[in-house]
Amino acid sequence: MKNPGIVVNKYQSEGIIRKLLSMDIIRKDLKIRQDGDLVMIPLKQHAEFQGYMAVEMDFESRAIQKPPVETIKKISGVKSKMSVIPDRWIRLGDALIIKESRKPSRSVLQSIAQVLGVKSIYIDRGRIQGNIRHPEMEIVYGVPGTVIHLENGIRYSMDPSRVMFSPGNVNERIQHGKMTLDGATVLDMFAGIGYFSLPLAKYTHLSKIYSVEINPESYGFLKSNVAINRLQDRVIPILGDCRDVSPAMRFDYIVMGHFSSLEFISAALMRSGPGTILNFHLLVPTHELSAYWHEIIVLARRLGYILDFIEQRKVKSYGPHLWHMSLDMVVSRGLLQ
Repeated sequence: MKNPGIVVNKYQSEGIIRKLLSMDIIRKDLKIRQDGDLVMIPLKQHAEFQGYMAVEMDFESRAIQKPPVETIKKISGVKSKMSVIPDRWIRLGDALIIKESRKPSRSVLQSIAQVLGVKSIYIDRGRIQGNIRHPEMEIVYGVPGTVIHLENGIRYSMDPSRVMFSPGNVNERIQHGKMTLDGATVLDMFAGIGYFSLPLAKYTHLSKIYSVEINPESYGFLKSNVAINRLQDRVIPILGDCRDVSPAMRFDYIVMGHFSSLEFISAALMRSGPGTILNFHLLVPTHELSAYWHEIIVLARRLGYILDFIEQRKVKSYGPHLWHMSLDMVVSRGLLQ
């Protein structure tokens, strides 16, 4: 029987599938199809998504498996309601990140590893702090080490206990890969392991991207990721504080993927000119969503620049009434020019 669906590129399919699952519109009783570089996703109803082709076609049926948590309970033999069994997790390659105040029992951890096919399990003990963005992770199963995480056709090499990676930002990383940057020179002021630099270099037609990272460990993984994704001709990794080591030149697009980005606006504006787009990442309370960027416009004027609003995007919820926002502004002109 024919069923509605959409057709997407396989390199973007992972992020799109996650988004559609969060919207609860994927037919889970039908198999996703792939034909070459195209992936066909079955939907519960006809839907239009800008940039993707809607289709009606045959999809194979599939058995709906029990939730992994039920299988974990059964295998581990846990019966007590007091036992710690996580029902949410983040998977990075063959490593799993859970958030629990108490450590699950050894039998539960072994069952999780068996059911989900992972080699190591970490407990996330707190939010990432400081400019070097070092995570607070406790290894509770297996041994710590480097994993390879595949997302949107890009391989990210990392050690979850040493560097940060947020799968919740996947849609924003995909959005960067869709930008029109033909021949552009780009600056990534907080490159990390290549969160935005890699999709920008792989999927846009930029000329060069200078990727600056202050954390030596993240910088090491950044260089590795540039190599394993074969992007050495487009990405130039730089170690150090972006205020000091970023090239003194005019950039077409500047990414500031750090919640303290406003503290670095002067360094960004010094490397800007008319037409430069600045991408800020900020934590914004719900009641300020409609106007918070006006303060940025005022701040830029004090520094001698005029900024115009382009657009804002909600990346994800960061807490009660608090949002991780991505904001694009364009330099109109410098007051002192």
